[in-house]
Amino acid sequence: ARPFIARPFIARPSPPQWPPTHGGHFGDGFAGGPPHATIAARPDFDRFESRTDSDSSARSPQTGSIGDPDAWFGARDRSIPSPFLADSPALRSVASSSSAGNPSGDRIDYAAPTADPARRHFAPGVRPGDHFFDPTPQTSPGIALIEPAPWDFSPDPIYEPLPYDGEAQVQVYAGKRLYATQRPLIEWGRELYGPGQYPRSLTFLGSTNLITPQLLVYGDFRSGIASNRVAGNTKSIWANRLNLEIDFEITATERFHAFAGPLDRNGQFTRVEYDERNATWHPEFDPDFDLAFFEGDAGSIWGGLNGDVMPFTLPFAAGVFPMFVQNGYWINDAFLGGAFTIPARHSPLLDIANVDVTFFTVFDEVDSPVFGPDDDPAKVYGVTSWIEAWNGYTEVGYAFVDDREALDRSYHSIALAYSRRYGALLSNSVRMIANAGQTPNGVPQSADGVLLVIENSLITRQPATVVPYFNLFAGFDRPQSVARAPAAGGILNHAGINFETDGLTGFPTLDASANDVWGGALGMNLLPQDFSQQLVAEFAFLQTFGSAVDQIPPGDQYGVALRYQIPISNAVILRADAMHGFLENSDDVSGIRFELRHKF
Repeated sequence: ARPFIARPFIARPSPPQWPPTHGGHFGDGFAGGPPHATIAARPDFDRFESRTDSDSSARSPQTGSIGDPDAWFGARDRSIPSPFLADSPALRSVASSSSAGNPSGDRIDYAAPTADPARRHFAPGVRPGDHFFDPTPQTSPGIALIEPAPWDFSPDPIYEPLPYDGEAQVQVYAGKRLYATQRPLIEWGRELYGPGQYPRSLTFLGSTNLITPQLLVYGDFRSGIASNRVAGNTKSIWANRLNLEIDFEITATERFHAFAGPLDRNGQFTRVEYDERNATWHPEFDPDFDLAFFEGDAGSIWGGLNGDVMPFTLPFAAGVFPMFVQNGYWINDAFLGGAFTIPARHSPLLDIANVDVTFFTVFDEVDSPVFGPDDDPAKVYGVTSWIEAWNGYTEVGYAFVDDREALDRSYHSIALAYSRRYGALLSNSVRMIANAGQTPNGVPQSADGVLLVIENSLITRQPATVVPYFNLFAGFDRPQSVARAPAAGGILNHAGINFETDGLTGFPTLDASANDVWGGALGMNLLPQDFSQQLVAEFAFLQTFGSAVDQIPPGDQYGVALRYQIPISNAVILRADAMHGFLENSDDVSGIRFELRHKF
């Protein structure tokens, strides 16, 4: 047996521990008395009497235990396996001499735990299998075992009538296969959802903000053909669109992102138009980036520079970045500016489980019908919040749109929304977008209205695959979004597929301006159990009111629409749309289109 080397221990108060190690602890009192505190002990190395265990060679190297591993391992006081006690001599006694731990000089037996608070003690080693020789659970003194009552456990299952298929049980694990997924066009550095362990990260931004570079280039290519009838004219179109995303991830929270649409410009796409007499080629090439921004978390960056682990959380973005707020009704655009969020706050007093607040400032490139084709005149200062409280989800936003030109078309915009489920019957959202305070110089008001939207979907027996919905809206005067990209359609774009532009072929829709109208959309969204395809059918209508001579829709409108889409492969989707709109005081509109979308 190896000679035992005594080591000093730093003793401290030790809480009771459960379950106790077989053979007892030292310092926790389960086997030797009530829990007690211990004090620092100075070992007297020359007074130890050692005797070699006769059975030490038969012991497992993991059968010893240490009562206070702090001096060796820096851990909390607990029993853990110790290789030092595997073949060690048993520490039996101390000679009659005073020490810091035994000032009286009394002889202390160390073969068993003791209630004496002056010393830490080693528990005797346990042979492998000892636990199974005595099935009685180890308990503290004064604890009695109670036999379980017959009703404490349900009967064992009966398997005899059921056939057993061993191969089927193996296939639960061995029969798994990877789904075919489309990889990014360019994938450098760390893979996107790759298998295996990640390589060792870099640390020059700090050991708590690890760097694992990743460059991804991905996107999709859309090509569609359509036959559209608008304003009494029928036109066939073949249009193409390329969405190119470039993402350079630095850490888990910091990245640079850019987006380019080289086949579109100002909401128009590269296309061929045929109007029954002539075919016209319309190239709309634009090599410039539409988005380019940096986003990250100031808390992660600061923590990395100072060696702390996320001392606070403050995500932010700066550059030309997109915002999509209030389901696209309030903001659906990309602009030059900055934003930061105060996340994950709560208030028990107000019954708020979680709230995020985002502050944003826009300096340029604000798209809006208020300013026409010019995206330079306005700045925007705003705040929006998402609140989980009051049995639902609340969104509140305010923005001031500041016109820097002499026309002074500045205005205030407020957005409110509340969403929740009502039992197992209805999912509901109520939204309000309001504009006020616009007093332009020499031009009519263009942002002076209110939009109310109520979005509903019924909860059926198959809530993920059979979704009936009905949406209602009412627009007063001229409600406007704070910012709206040209390809995003009107403010009612998300009220139903009869109002939704396709962002490619100029597919016709009902009027989506919400200018002095009320109406709704009633539809059904159907998917099979494997989500392999989708069919949407919808009826929509809008009714005009008021007598403004400049009202955008000339009269009442009604529409029916169908949409179908199915994946052809893991990278290609086929989508088909058809609609017909019945317009009062204007020519009817109709369209049919087919589109292939290839993602990469």
